[in-house]
Amino acid sequence: MSADLLVKDDIVFGNRIEVIALCSKVEVMQNVSSAGSYREIYHLSGKDGAFVSGIIFKNFGATKVDEELFTDCPVLVKGTIGEYRDAKQIHIESISPLKEVLDKDDLLAEMVDSRLIDEVNDILWSHESLFGISLAHLKPAIGLEEAGSGTYAVRLKKFLQAGLIIDAQLTAEYIDAISLLSNYYLNTENTLTSRLDLLKHLDTPLIRALLFGCGDCPEYEEFVKLHHLIMKPRGCALEILDTAYTIRFGDRSDI
Repeated sequence: MSADLLVKDDIVFGNRIEVIALCSKVEVMQNVSSAGSYREIYHLSGKDGAFVSGIIFKNFGATKVDEELFTDCPVLVKGTIGEYRDAKQIHIESISPLKEVLDKDDLLAEMVDSRLIDEVNDILWSHESLFGISLAHLKPAIGLEEAGSGTYAVRLKKFLQAGLIIDAQLTAEYIDAISLLSNYYLNTENTLTSRLDLLKHLDTPLIRALLFGCGDCPEYEEFVKLHHLIMKPRGCALEILDTAYTIRFGDRSDI
């Protein structure tokens, strides 16, 4: 296969590219400005945090993409870097799944320095956690804002390092729940339904503070501020005004 892995230098207006990337998801959205048409948006990640969306415009009646076929799938994409509503995007000529010829974990290992896994696991195992992250945890996390490949592991490492300095006891409690929390941030969009589902598996004051705010547990406030500042979970916004923090929670993942 002659195509190279998507890198940041590829994402330059006017570049024609033929690259391999990891497609984390596909969105199908109606065009409000053009009647009778819609667009397919492919979320494409590459090496060292490279991210770009690819777009295909279609008319109603055209064959729609099989979204499951492209979810968490290596793809070969050809097209030209253009702009849509002031954002750089690939105007896709063709996009093909490579699931049968290229393993997703092998691709992730090429996209992100896998030593990151060992560094995070060293922290977890030093606190006697039986859980460890793997190549699968390098995929884009749909429950975090601005998350490309490796983002979850990078932010988790920074949060654990800072948390152990600020509040070792609460960080140890967080590590005890890391298996469920990892799945939550990687695979859900932090909606109200997904929050309630997580509580069915583990209902503790810390989990409630992370998911719904610290109104009932003010002792968790500084820890949750730190968590949201570093991890940037979807559905939560952290506003910093001078030294005052305000945490806003919403039921939707796009707040």
